[in-house]
This record gives sequence, structure tokens and C-alpha cells, in this order.
Amino acid sequence: MLRSSVITDLRYGFLIDEDWNSNDRFDNVQEDKNHLPLPQHVQSYAIASTLGTDQTKVINSIVGDGLVPFDSALGKHSKSECCLNFTKSSQ
Repeated sequence: MLRSSVITDLRYGFLIDEDWNSNDRFDNVQEDKNHLPLPQHVQSYAIASTLGTDQTKVINSIVGDGLVPFDSALGKHSKSECCLNFTKSSQ
């Protein structure tokens, strides 16, 4: 299936042109992107939901709202340098 470049950007989380410099959008791209912090002087929020009623269930942490995993929607990442660090009041 051929996807638009915008959908491919979303799939890999690519935000700037430099993320594609060494990648072809039709290849299976490894996580090799530039990590950008949240913009300063702008109020940023993260909203996440789950398909189930119990957030502690493993399936909800994996599936989340059906678009992205729950933790990813909140800007969390396994590598601390990649986390967006939303304050609790902004989630």
C-alpha cells in the first residue's frame, strides 16, 4: 500500500526534512530521527485515551486509543532523552 509522505512522517515521527536525509520513505526506516523538545513559551498539552476502562491493563498500554500507544500519546519514551516531559497538569 502506498501512503502519502505526511502519513509516513507520522508513522516514524519525523518532523523536519533532515530526518529523511539518509532514509528512503519506501524503506523500513530505523529510529534515526532528530529529537526536538517542546517549544518554549507555548503551552503544550498531551491527551490520551484507551479503548478499555482500566488504564492499568497491558492491552491498553499497547493499543491505547487505536492510533498510538497510551504512553506515546503522553510523550513518554523508553529513552529518557526522547521524552517530551509534559507536566502532570498538562496531561
